[in-house]
Amino acid sequence: RAERALSRTVGSELSHPRVLSLPPPRPELTLAPEALRAPDSSA
Repeated sequence: RAERALSRTVGSELSHPRVLSLPPPRPELTLAPEALRAPDSSA
């Protein structure tokens, strides 16, 4: 089960770069994933 959880986490991370690769319609969307990864920066 742990392996499946890790695979899901990796899959979600892989989907993020794909979205970033595409031209973001709004710069806010590009900052959203960064804020989630580094909440300390936003604080």
